[in-house]
Amino acid sequence: MTLEFTPMAGSHAIEVKGIEGVPLAPADTRQLQEAFEQSALLVIRDLELTNESHIAFTRAFGDLVIHPLEFLRHRDNPEIIELSTSPEEPLAEDDPTADEIVAYSGWHTDLTFNPVPSLGGFLRPIEIPPESGYTAYIDAAEVYQALPEATKQKIHGLTVVHSLLDNRAGVPKDADIDFPDEVEAMEEVIHPLVFSHPYNGRPVLFISPTFTRKIVGLSQEASDQLLGELKEFATDERFSYVHIWQPNDLVIWDNWQSIHKGYGHKKKYRRVMHRTTLEGNRNLMDYLM
Repeated sequence: MTLEFTPMAGSHAIEVKGIEGVPLAPADTRQLQEAFEQSALLVIRDLELTNESHIAFTRAFGDLVIHPLEFLRHRDNPEIIELSTSPEEPLAEDDPTADEIVAYSGWHTDLTFNPVPSLGGFLRPIEIPPESGYTAYIDAAEVYQALPEATKQKIHGLTVVHSLLDNRAGVPKDADIDFPDEVEAMEEVIHPLVFSHPYNGRPVLFISPTFTRKIVGLSQEASDQLLGELKEFATDERFSYVHIWQPNDLVIWDNWQSIHKGYGHKKKYRRVMHRTTLEGNRNLMDYLM
């Protein structure tokens, strides 16, 4: 059966229909790989996966990444990160903290603090709250195309420091987490601010608002000013596709070409998500624009 790829109205997301299960048929694998290389975001509905088949599905696209933060790894399947900040049992409605928002994550691109950033994310819901808990995605190639020509000229050829932790003197850690020594020791890496996508040739504004620290060659003040302007532009809601999760969804994004965030949900609900991560296979500095 030939898969169907349908653009979702008003967004850059592509809905995929016709997948009957895992393991994928060779023809389906080829079609999905081609679509992944050309599209920033694929949405598959009604695909029942176990942890094992989720991992197998991802392996059809390449090797997997084990996340450097051990506490995020699923205890039985370390290839999966488990995103859950809710209590084991939902809070009572009359708990004074019940309506607090948890599990919010700001706009970011995954693992850009690695020398070779991950190529893709494969996310599915395990438990969905009855409200909110959405995930938003932005196509950073669309963002680049929308930049003023003067800005494109200004950022041509620039490179940027990325790191998991903000290591500037006098700056507090980004999160109240006791990071292991190997994470504390991770070195800063440099990526292009704009690169030509190795697979589809599209120019991409490669900016991870959470992990992008400083433009090489600029003062910290000048870098903060320019990066602040670019981050504000890139995360404008007009570029955003907001995914409202349904059971048995699988969302696949090109991590080199995407910025995403989690909206969070009320603490009185449980929300559990599983993600596999596709290993990067190119040095993006080779595609600097």
